[in-house]
Amino acid sequence: MKHLGYFPSALIRVYGQQFEVISDPFPEEGGVVIRVKTKTGKIRTLKVPVTILQVAGGAPRDQAA
Repeated sequence: MKHLGYFPSALIRVYGQQFEVISDPFPEEGGVVIRVKTKTGKIRTLKVPVTILQVAGGAPRDQAA
């Protein structure tokens, strides 16, 4: 996921907002999350979209025929 820009101090745009990544991705409650800082300085835990996980190879793709 780091090659997609999900690493500490990177700026990402997801869910229509810009965030500064402040942690490496980690598993939580059936998904992968990162800690981010908003433009206002608030710290949040942000779930990484499934499509990003699929591109990064972190989630199985749908095997429907």
